[in-house]
Amino acid sequence: MFQLDKTIANHYGEAPLILIAEDDPSQRLLLKTVLEKEGYRILEAQNGVEALSIFQQHKPGMVLLDAVMPEMDGFEACRQIRELEGGEDILILMITALHDENSVRHSFEVGADDFITKPIFWSVLTGRVGYLLKAKITEMHHKKAEEQFMHTQKLEVVGNLTEGISHHFNNLLVTILGYTEMLLNGYAKDDEEKQTRYLQAVYTASKQASELIAQMQAFSGGGKSVSKPLKLKLLLEEVMGMLGPTLPSSIELHLMFEDNLPLVKIDPVQFNQIMMNMIINARDAMENSGHLYIELKRLTVNNMECVSCHQSFKGDFLELMIRDTGQGIDKAKIKRIFEPYYTTRSIGQGSGMGLSVVHGIMHNHDGHILVDVDPGRSTEFKLLFPVVDAEQLLSEETSAEAEISSEKISAARILLVDDEAAVGSFEMEFLEINGYQVTYFMDPNEAIIAISKNPEAYDLVITDKIMPHIDGLELAGAITAIRPDLPVILCTGNRSALPDINLECVGIRALLGKPIEGSSLLRTVESVLLKSQSDKDKQT
Repeated sequence: MFQLDKTIANHYGEAPLILIAEDDPSQRLLLKTVLEKEGYRILEAQNGVEALSIFQQHKPGMVLLDAVMPEMDGFEACRQIRELEGGEDILILMITALHDENSVRHSFEVGADDFITKPIFWSVLTGRVGYLLKAKITEMHHKKAEEQFMHTQKLEVVGNLTEGISHHFNNLLVTILGYTEMLLNGYAKDDEEKQTRYLQAVYTASKQASELIAQMQAFSGGGKSVSKPLKLKLLLEEVMGMLGPTLPSSIELHLMFEDNLPLVKIDPVQFNQIMMNMIINARDAMENSGHLYIELKRLTVNNMECVSCHQSFKGDFLELMIRDTGQGIDKAKIKRIFEPYYTTRSIGQGSGMGLSVVHGIMHNHDGHILVDVDPGRSTEFKLLFPVVDAEQLLSEETSAEAEISSEKISAARILLVDDEAAVGSFEMEFLEINGYQVTYFMDPNEAIIAISKNPEAYDLVITDKIMPHIDGLELAGAITAIRPDLPVILCTGNRSALPDINLECVGIRALLGKPIEGSSLLRTVESVLLKSQSDKDKQT
């Protein structure tokens, strides 16, 4: 047996597992023998159907598929593997005796990474397998390094905004504490209208504080980036609602949006990162005093050159213009401002990574950047996002004050688990006021004992995520082991910290963000109970 390549051995920790799907027993044996001599571990399948089953059980690092097999050919097996969980990142090498151009093209269309033709030259096969595995390892290392860099840069941006965020948050706390103290001291005990006004001010400030925390968690947290068609106007209003109050009062903000703007495909967290970098740059360029203009409008480009990638481009775009009244940028330096670590600031006033990150995100979304400067007076950035060709605009999210469904699950029995007595007491009282029967435990172990004694006594479980000894995920798993059909709602203040697993496997049917609002709690409870009842009705 040959010694496995050191790069591959170090990455996998053991010999990589390769699945061979080949209907010819002698050919399959030859493939197995040659690859085992190279140090690989081998799984075997006689056709595409068997290959799919083995893949789901063992998750190999690579799949070798013969193109022509009975029951399911290699092309269809390749397509279906790509649709399975974990299949999008697996290496697939197609083996084919079909030399025509259409067969080769079809291999790549269904998702193959490469192909090799019969008769097989064994040195070519082993070289191709080793090359693909090492290339995949390099790609994974680069992706991990990029994710770490992006996360570090996010934290740098948050650090730049800390003073403004703290100032804004303290103002919200002044409102909450001030009006609460006035109510507790009886300043409005005989004035119902004033009481209502005080409570509304407390609620509004609490809501703004909650949204600020949620936005900062989403931005600085990890998790996968997901691009989807969105209304940039809504995203911009949301991020400026967070960033606006963090700017000094000496900077005047001007927002202008065209009506009926098209959708763009963007990852919301990465868009927040773009805006945070641009706002920090503008703030520093104006030395904390001046005017900041932000506009959104549609733009058709016939032929322009991108300042950051230097490529010509054309098409329909949504233009996000950001102009500050700072000192501007020397035109001779504009071509360098998107380079990593390049900065026009003094040493210690920034890493020089902000615009480099903006460049990377924009071009990952097929966007472009234009810059216009008036030295000594202003700098104007135009971020151009390709518009999405959609027949209908996405509907806006339902307001948090939306009317609660009138359809109730009468007298449903809820098991509530939260180690914080104040939180649990609020949830229990609120649910009981709305007609539910609630059993509350602070200790998750006691909840498990209660369900073990009488598994049918409850219709729903609501649990906090972070608790001592047993967390919400472990509790949900224990409950599912006792009664698999009992739905669980998991309450969490940080969704990005949840493990990347199928939560339904441990009985979790919905996530409820913290801090919890009563209206949101009721909607989630009703939705989960209705779905649970519907599933039961289908089984009877």
